[in-house]
Amino acid sequence: MIEITKAISEDGIPCQDSDLHYAHEEVRKYKTILKAALDQSTVGVAIADAPSGKLHYVNDAGLCIRGEDRESIVNGVGIDQYVSNLQIRDFDGRPLSSEEVPLIRAIRYGETCRKEVVISRGDGDNRIVIANASPIRDEAGTVLAGIVFYTDMTERRQAERYKDLARDVLQILNEPGKLTDSVRHVLSVMKSKMEFDAVGLRLQEGEDFPYLVQDGFSIDFLRKENSLNGRAADGGICRDNNGAICLECTCGLVISGMIDARNPLFTAGGSFWTNDSLPFLESPPAADPRLHPRNECIHHGYASIALVPIRSKDKIIGLIQFNDRHKGRFTSETIELLEGIASHIGAALMRKLAEEHQARLEAQLHQAQKMESVGRLAGGVAHDFNNKLTIILGQAQLILLDLEKNHPHYANIESIRLAAEQSASLTRQLLAFARKEIITPKVLDLSITVQGMVKMLQHLIGEDVKLAYHPMPNLWPVKMDEAQIDQILANLCVNARDAIKNVGTICIKIDNHVVDTDFCARHKELVPGDYLRLVVNDDGCGMDKETQKQIFEPFFTTKGIGEGTGLGLATVYGIVKQNNGFIDVISEPGVGTTFLIYLPRYVGDSHLTQTKGAIGALPRGREVILLVEDEPEILKMVSAILKGLGYTVLATHSPAEAMHIASEYADNIDLLLTDVVMPEMNGHDLVSYLLISNPQLKHLFMSGYTSDIIARHNVLDDGIHFICKPFQMSDLAFKLRDILDGQAIP
Repeated sequence: MIEITKAISEDGIPCQDSDLHYAHEEVRKYKTILKAALDQSTVGVAIADAPSGKLHYVNDAGLCIRGEDRESIVNGVGIDQYVSNLQIRDFDGRPLSSEEVPLIRAIRYGETCRKEVVISRGDGDNRIVIANASPIRDEAGTVLAGIVFYTDMTERRQAERYKDLARDVLQILNEPGKLTDSVRHVLSVMKSKMEFDAVGLRLQEGEDFPYLVQDGFSIDFLRKENSLNGRAADGGICRDNNGAICLECTCGLVISGMIDARNPLFTAGGSFWTNDSLPFLESPPAADPRLHPRNECIHHGYASIALVPIRSKDKIIGLIQFNDRHKGRFTSETIELLEGIASHIGAALMRKLAEEHQARLEAQLHQAQKMESVGRLAGGVAHDFNNKLTIILGQAQLILLDLEKNHPHYANIESIRLAAEQSASLTRQLLAFARKEIITPKVLDLSITVQGMVKMLQHLIGEDVKLAYHPMPNLWPVKMDEAQIDQILANLCVNARDAIKNVGTICIKIDNHVVDTDFCARHKELVPGDYLRLVVNDDGCGMDKETQKQIFEPFFTTKGIGEGTGLGLATVYGIVKQNNGFIDVISEPGVGTTFLIYLPRYVGDSHLTQTKGAIGALPRGREVILLVEDEPEILKMVSAILKGLGYTVLATHSPAEAMHIASEYADNIDLLLTDVVMPEMNGHDLVSYLLISNPQLKHLFMSGYTSDIIARHNVLDDGIHFICKPFQMSDLAFKLRDILDGQAIP
């Protein structure tokens, strides 16, 4: 330190002692003022001596920016080591060398230097600062020290970044595309630009709020936290007095809107945020501001947590969750900006949901139009085609009755019969898909119905595939057409067989199943109640999600050309819907596929229709049957079948002639077998006329028209007997005996 022995005035005259004292006082005063000004400045200031580079002074604002205490600047650490400890980086994350640091440039090279840098503090927080450094020189120009002014730009840059982020989010959400893809892109951008460890977006799904998309959370975290529904000890969902589901966790608190704006953890916008979550573990339950906390975020090491609600108008439909393992990641300004972004996301989500809903409606309309087109096509050809098939099938069966199995033409005729049956099955599939198939619902015990099919199904799928059947005892009855059960199981088992390579197993299970409101919330087509559940499972190749979306569409198939019509599952879907049921599919590639069919429990008359076993010999009769059919070939063929079964047949193609025959034979006619749609008079009117004179006359309707046309003639009503063309000889034989013997159940 230089000792001052004498003071000289500006004109060279020595100062008096009083003048010297005054000068000292002035220096001391200005030094005090300067230090006070620097200490109170909101701009960080640091002064380092030259050439040692040791810090001489740092004001309070500088200490705050650096995240230090005052002891750290008087420990004699050189500027190089000090810079290394600070971890000063550029905006790309590259650590700066000592030579690039503005204060060092000022001390060593006498440069005035300005640079925007990122300082990584010891507490893990990053501060964005503008460093303006200058050298301090004496009169000779020698650098005595360096001074740097730090302007903290963190909040400003963060605000600018969040504004840019809000713009980017809006741009992403305004782009065309699926809702999930857009939200996933939004979260990826937010996580990247905000540098959070994890981001998630919960969206309402039924009465729960699972993560629609997330980025950064572990599988274990998601498994525990995905659902917010509170559960009782027995596993049931907890509800309040109004029937609303109780939501757990702080996420549930925010979504429910049950926040206390007086609590600093909550905002007026309904958000929750904390920069240090760990103390919550030590809070007594009565002092914890959260509702039913699970503390999973804390257990997974997240210190900074923000939960921002997403609103649609005045309703909270979800939230955005921001988690980071560092403390101090949020400010009130940050949360306000995030709330603004969330409001934009909420509006965009509702718009996208509306767009997707509109797209689904348009797809359903398109599907309905396709269904109607198929229905019109099938209905247009069904009558004529079924009449021709009736002739082919009937004549083939008549010929087979007269041939021995070793006859050289027996196999050829059998091939014709099988082809006719397959053609009839194809027509039924088309009509079933279009919901125009003629059905005769009966009360069934599915355990008996399916048991009667097991042997046939095993032959259908082949010996390499094992068929297991597991019915639950005391099954509830259902009311539906028995042939439709055959179609459902045949189509599902054939599909399962084709999905199995080499050997495998198909399992059929039937059980009683109560559908509750929670299940209906996930499956809008269902209503709560009792259902019979038919499950068909295979261990085949399985399906991906995209394939599952299309499997019920008509003509969609994954099989090669000529290997499938694409109507099998469409037929199953049509049958299930026709019977007010619901079908679901669970499948994964390489795992297998499970179809679950829910059929409403029948709660009317519990009298069950028993399924017939093996046909054996056809039942015969000696009664007199009046046959009315306007197609000459069908008239001739059915007449031959009836005579072959032992009946006396009075055949005519004209309803007028049928009335004349009935008047001649009076009460000697035992049964009227009549077509429904005929030129002169429909079958229903003919029966009504003949019943006037013969009230005990039994009757059976037949037709090849679709159900919508037949229904107009009132022949599908309860209590009326009907058989659909083309029919097997055995079907007609048993039907006649059931009616004539008084055993038939309409």
